[in-house]
Amino acid sequence: MAVQTCVFMVLGFIYVHTAGVFASNVSVPLSRSSFPEGFIFGTASSAYQYEGAAFADGKGPSIWDTFTHRYPGKIADHSNGDVAIDSYHRYKKSQKGKIGITLVSHWMIPFSRSKPDIAAAYRALDFMLGWFMSPLTYGYYPHTMRTLVGDRLPEFSKKQSRMVKGSLDFVGLNYYTTNYAADDVQLYKTSDISSTTDPHVHLTVSRNGRFIGAASGAAAFYVYPRGIRELLIYTKKKYRNPVIFITENGYGELDNHTLSLQEALMDDVRTDFYLGHLSYLRRAIEDGVDVRGYFAWSLLDNFEWSSGYTVRFGVNYIDYNDGLKRYPKRSAIWFKKFLKK
Repeated sequence: MAVQTCVFMVLGFIYVHTAGVFASNVSVPLSRSSFPEGFIFGTASSAYQYEGAAFADGKGPSIWDTFTHRYPGKIADHSNGDVAIDSYHRYKKSQKGKIGITLVSHWMIPFSRSKPDIAAAYRALDFMLGWFMSPLTYGYYPHTMRTLVGDRLPEFSKKQSRMVKGSLDFVGLNYYTTNYAADDVQLYKTSDISSTTDPHVHLTVSRNGRFIGAASGAAAFYVYPRGIRELLIYTKKKYRNPVIFITENGYGELDNHTLSLQEALMDDVRTDFYLGHLSYLRRAIEDGVDVRGYFAWSLLDNFEWSSGYTVRFGVNYIDYNDGLKRYPKRSAIWFKKFLKK
């Protein structure tokens, strides 16, 4: 049996809080039939963020079990995933049958038109995406990484290079946002050498007093739908047009305790987010990018790492104050209609 390699990379972060701004460039209606036959749609989930049952049935502690218990102050609401949304015990009663979608488990822009900033954007991509894709495509790390990291970057032997080159069946890309990238002269002089300073790039979400996109409940995430198309086209050209699945793409909003349940379910801003990104995704496919599927983050509200339960990404609402009951949001209903057309 062939060995399959799945590569998942978080490439961005972006979101907004005003309905109507995400899909403003969408000129034609979208539906399931707007995408190729056989294209897969689904929603994404994650074990620690969903399952709970932290100590059930012989399960040992994961690094996040240990981290959240040892450093609760690192989590916004001091919470953990011991129970999460209890999917370990409730998965058979999930909402997936009701909304018609399947439960399945950063683009950089130069800060200016200057040559140093343009080069910085490409370096940032090399250190984020190329770190993985260059060995898998060509059998070696990007030239920028080898130059800037030097002897601290391991070298592939000829045998290892042959083994890793071409050893993937598809690439899983998680896209949330885009950053501005500027050449950082000070990092050329720093003694604080690490993977975060090696690229000599300063990343920011604003330029000339304006944010790159609308803000969201996730602090570093700003909405930039066209970035998903630009990232996909770049990956196609740079890495020999691999098979790609969008394994995560979604919108986070702050948990607002003052909203009634009915108000909390009216997440039109999330639907608008999906419309904008799916429109640009379709255009990337029309441009020849071999994208085979799209998975929205996320099926259900859940434990969002350092944000705990203070940010909601789900198309289904979890009532944390009433037995973790599940309720479909408007975005879930929209997806159901989208997939039926």
